[in-house]
Parts: sequence; structure tokens; C-alpha cells
Amino acid sequence: MPIVQVHRKLDDVGADCIRADSRGGAAALTEQLLALGHRRVAYLGGLPTISPTRDCLAGYEAAMAQAGITVEPALVHLGRATPEVGHTLTSALLAGDRPGALCIGNSRLAVGALHALDEAGIRVPDDLAVATFYDIAALDAYSPALITAVQPAYDIGRLGARRLLERIGGLATPPEDMLLSNTIAFRPSRQSGAVAAAAG
Repeated sequence: MPIVQVHRKLDDVGADCIRADSRGGAAALTEQLLALGHRRVAYLGGLPTISPTRDCLAGYEAAMAQAGITVEPALVHLGRATPEVGHTLTSALLAGDRPGALCIGNSRLAVGALHALDEAGIRVPDDLAVATFYDIAALDAYSPALITAVQPAYDIGRLGARRLLERIGGLATPPEDMLLSNTIAFRPSRQSGAVAAAAG
């Protein structure tokens, strides 16, 4: 049976996969925070049991290493990708020596994180800069200005369907892991103007 994976690559499935470059996206988000002058950049991410969460953590670590910064273990918090866990992890992060910036590898975690920051009276981005993967349904209700990695959902679906039709039609080439670039965007607060975006 022809199989094409989209968004997530399963480790033991030898089939085509069309997905966003999670590692590159997380690295780009971290680089944006570093470019703003932050050196203590914390990371919030899902448990590294699937490829996107592993890749996001690896991208964050790679960007920090490229900048010559040793990642502090106390600044890396991982858990199930839910808003409730995002809230809990952020509260734990704030209980320590607060970082200047936060990179979040999952939009559901970001929802809870933003709640926790708001409850703590921390203004984003004035008191703490936040960069995250952007899911419109999850984050549009929140007003803080964020740096976001927008995944190419339409192209993932379009290319996935096209490749599946090719496989049904008899395409016999080896399976391909196709990584698509994210778009790094500066998402304004709901009180400010338009988003300025650049390819990431």
C-alpha cells in the first residue's frame, strides 16, 4: 500500500515524508533572540519522543553552540505538548534565575507559557522576549508581540498529496524526506501594525 507521511516522520516507517524543517525553524528562532542581544535564552519543548520535538531541541542547541554559548540545563524544560504543561514548565522556569528570552518549540506549550507570563506580571517582549512556532488557531487570541516560525502547512499538504498520487501511479524511486523551510515572522501585538516577515 502506498504511504506518504506528512508533518511527522516515524522512525521505523520507510516511506516518503513531507514536513517542515523543525530543526532549522528552532535554530532560526533562537538566532533571532540572540540577535536581539539575549544570551540567557531558555527553551520550552515537547518530550523528545517524536521527530519534530527532537529536531526543535537540536536546532536550539545548535544555534546556541554556534554563538559560543553553553546551554544551562536549568533553562531547558521539556514536557507533554499541552497548554497546561506549558504553564507548569514556565512557572518552574520563572522560579529560578529568570532568562531574558524564551524559545518555545510548540504552539500549544506557548499558549500555557503566555498565560503563566501574564499571571507573573511579565510583559512580552518588554520584560522577556518570546519566539515560538506559530499556530493561528492557538495563538491569535493572545496579544503579545512574538517572533514566530510559520510552518508551510499548505505546501506540506499539496506536496504530500502529489507524492502519494505519484506512488499510486507506480513511482519506484527511493523514499524521500522532504524538508520545507519555515517563514520567520515578527508577529505584532493586536494593538500594533502589520507583520513583517522574512524567509527562514
